[in-house]
Amino acid sequence: MGIESSFSSPRRPKAVVLIFVLTVWTLLAFKLYNAIILDTSRQILSSKTGNSELKNSYRPRIVDSRDTLFNSIITEKEALMYEPCKNIKNTASINSSQLSFSDSQNGTYLIGDRIRAVIILHDSYGKRKHSGGDILRATIQQKLLSASAPCEVTDNLDGSHTLICEALWTGTSIITASLAYVREKITAIYRVGTQVLSYRVIVGQFRSRNYSQETPCHPNHTHLLKLTNYTRFCNLTYLNSGMPFYCGKPTDEHLLCQDLMSVKARNPYNKPYLTNCEKMLWIREDERTLKKTLKVNVKSRGNNKISVISKPTIYCSQYNVSLLWRSRGPTGFFYNGTWNLRNCLVKYYNVIKSIKTKHVTVSYNHSTILLYRFRKCFPFSYT
Repeated sequence: MGIESSFSSPRRPKAVVLIFVLTVWTLLAFKLYNAIILDTSRQILSSKTGNSELKNSYRPRIVDSRDTLFNSIITEKEALMYEPCKNIKNTASINSSQLSFSDSQNGTYLIGDRIRAVIILHDSYGKRKHSGGDILRATIQQKLLSASAPCEVTDNLDGSHTLICEALWTGTSIITASLAYVREKITAIYRVGTQVLSYRVIVGQFRSRNYSQETPCHPNHTHLLKLTNYTRFCNLTYLNSGMPFYCGKPTDEHLLCQDLMSVKARNPYNKPYLTNCEKMLWIREDERTLKKTLKVNVKSRGNNKISVISKPTIYCSQYNVSLLWRSRGPTGFFYNGTWNLRNCLVKYYNVIKSIKTKHVTVSYNHSTILLYRFRKCFPFSYT
């Protein structure tokens, strides 16, 4: 395996910008089967505790985010142990799955209480599922108050999920749960990453005089060589502000690595294998809400007429925000349409008034920021 280093001449800025945008896009796709969501891997209720979360009172926990028990998504190794989906009716169903309280409060709580519930997943035939891996999300909301908060969801690895919601305001609220990803689709996503270079391939076009050639590109050179016929590659990381970027070295002896002129995206050379069931899962809308919901009635404590949970007393400027990376509970909630932090107090001010006479540039994501940076350096139009 050989590596060709390109000279670092600042040429062809448009290709540089396209490389940035496409590399970020492909990195996300490539990382999807390594970890679909970084803050989700697997919360395992093991026999080490000797207890079940369904039987013991809930206590807020701060855990190490590097611990695999902190996360809740199925790993690649676990997912690939399952056979490809053959029948979509065997996947978790939003119509048959059950949502119920798992404590003894019967839907009535005091403000500040933690509401505990359980989801039992069933397939479309009404058969209970006994394996983990499905990703669920849950919220508690009160539409009249424009109030809502996320709930903590734990996969128990046996076809059930534990829900813990906080009673943050008084009145009647509804708990809803949604099926974000079924395990069978996650298995397919992981497997596609082992079959093809990428679900969308970056192609580099090299050109010099009358000679030209297109080669596949990828942020991971090992993956690039493994799933293509190339044995040598061009290291074009220097064009990508240090972000890894490699293209297959042109086989035409008249073309060098520095002859990269442009990049573009196209469908994979080898179409990934998907069963009919997986194809249907692939195009089916995700984040489907379970038919079953729970009604919750929250009351004030004693003679206290407080209708919403008390605000924190410490300002965010004094709070150790790194603790939030290791906390599984929600960091805030909406009330009267306004976001309220749970861990620290923030000072709100009139943003429009403060920037009324200033020039503002709005960037929505990393790719946009990089694009803006290069537009400042290379003022040409984009199509």
